[in-house]
Amino acid sequence: MSRMRKSVPSRSDYAGWQMALAITIASALAVLMLVLSQGAKKSLGWGTQVPQSDLPQLPAVVIDPATGGPTDLSLILRAEFLFANHPDPEIRAIAALFKTMSVQIHLIDASQGAAMYFLAFHDGGVPPDLRSLIPVFRVDRKWIASVSLAQIRNAMLIITHECEHYKQWRRATTTAEKFFFAMNSGQEVARIVFEAMSVEQACTMWWKNESAAYLHQCHVLHEWGITDVIESLCERADTALWNSALFDHLNGRGPPPCQPTFARLADRELPE
Repeated sequence: MSRMRKSVPSRSDYAGWQMALAITIASALAVLMLVLSQGAKKSLGWGTQVPQSDLPQLPAVVIDPATGGPTDLSLILRAEFLFANHPDPEIRAIAALFKTMSVQIHLIDASQGAAMYFLAFHDGGVPPDLRSLIPVFRVDRKWIASVSLAQIRNAMLIITHECEHYKQWRRATTTAEKFFFAMNSGQEVARIVFEAMSVEQACTMWWKNESAAYLHQCHVLHEWGITDVIESLCERADTALWNSALFDHLNGRGPPPCQPTFARLADRELPE
């Protein structure tokens, strides 16, 4: 992949990156869909040793008689409830921000099975303004409606991952790094990002952010002693095999222009 430090990509490059990243966000997170079974491993704080009857009781799904489907309000309340009752106090603190709308939950109909993902939402104003960015957790309607008492731990594990991305956005220090999380907001946002970093640098940032979020998720999974679809990846956590395992776990997900960078970071060869 060629570096682009001194030349600004064309509009077609922005559009291609925008489309690839939008698809990536959904597909990369689809792997986090819930598993019903639970393990019996030792855990440290909020795992399988807590009786299921002692777990928080999710608000009921309210059916709209006019449509026959769940009301948006009841689904949003269920999502907020999972944040407010999360064992991590930093995540519980985010729930208070929903009340002021400084952090928001947006319901979506995920076409690729993604349960939830974080992004910074930009209203499309030109020129883009950092003050207009709103941190948003997009939550799939079907997923949040289907979460049962038996699935609460796994649902909160997904929230753990996405809150790591929220914290990454909060820690970002440059304008380009902030707008990186709003890349699916249009070409003007993409221009800000690519005027400050090369495609390879953007891909490296994507990889490092996902690596950090997955690694934290694995630590929590081991602490809670539960099983989940990422368990095979987590067996490689904190080992020299982590990058290679993450490369296999992503299995080609991510912006297509980033695949050579991902392979380099994982010390792997791209498949033919």
